[in-house]
Amino acid sequence: MKKFIISAFSILLAANLIPVNESTPHFGIVQALYAQDGPYAYAAFNDRKEGILKKRELVAGEKLVLVAAAIANNEAPPPTGNSPYRLGFYLPGPAKVKVQIWEFGKQYKMEPLKKQWQSGPNQFAWSPEIPRYFNIAVKDLLPMARMTESPEQEIVPVVLYYRRPEGAVVSYQFYVVALDEIVALTYKIYNLQAEPPVLVYIAVLQNLPAHQHLKVPWHGKDQNHRATASGKYGLFLEARFKRGTVAAEYTFYHHARLLQEKTLTE
Repeated sequence: MKKFIISAFSILLAANLIPVNESTPHFGIVQALYAQDGPYAYAAFNDRKEGILKKRELVAGEKLVLVAAAIANNEAPPPTGNSPYRLGFYLPGPAKVKVQIWEFGKQYKMEPLKKQWQSGPNQFAWSPEIPRYFNIAVKDLLPMARMTESPEQEIVPVVLYYRRPEGAVVSYQFYVVALDEIVALTYKIYNLQAEPPVLVYIAVLQNLPAHQHLKVPWHGKDQNHRATASGKYGLFLEARFKRGTVAAEYTFYHHARLLQEKTLTE
C-alpha cells in the first residue's frame, strides 16, 4: 500500500501539481508539554493516563501539524450526571493504535493505556470527573489516533459521541495547526483502492491564521455529493505560505457506516 500511495503522489509531483518542500510533516502538537503542579496533574490511572499538562516551549521546525482526526457529531447531547465519556473507532483488522484526546486551551490530555485493539468496532470509556472540573465540554475535545506499526502515516478517525439524534449531520473533521499564516490550504481525499488512486474530493481554504486549530471537513462524499464506499483513503494536504509550500499525506480507513448509524457498535 505504501508503494501504491507513493506512486500516486509521484504522478502528481511529475505533473507539477504539488510544489516540493523539504519540511517533513508528522503527527504531534506545536508545543512541548510536561505535567503541571496543581489539581489533576497528568498522571497514570488503572486504564489510562489523564490530567492537565503545562506549556513548556514551542517546538521549532514544524510548519504544519495534524493534531486531530475525528468523526464529529456536534448535535449529539453530551453525557449527563456521572455517565462516562466514550470514544470509539473502527479497524479493518487487529492493530496497535495509540489514542490521545486533547483539549489545548487548558492542556487537558487523556490517553488509554491499551495499545492492541481488535478488528471491527472499538470503544473506551472514562470518568468525566477531570474534564468537568475544568469545564471542558465533550465538543471541545480533539482526538488523535494512529497506527503505531504502520509503515505509512496512518491515522484512525475517532468518534467521541456515543449516540446521535435523528437527522444529525456527521462528518470527518481533521484539524491542523500552522506556525505561520496560511495563504491557501488545499486538501484532497483519494480512494486508494483504485489503481491509480482516484481523487474523490478537493477543497481549498484561504487566509488561515497561525497557531489556530484549523478544521478540514469531509462528509464522506465525492465531489458530486455521492456517498463513498468503505475502504482505505488518503488525505493529502498542501499548505501555501508566503515563503513556501508544505505538503503532507496521511491514510485512513473510511468506515461508511460510522457516518450513518446511530451508535458506535453498529
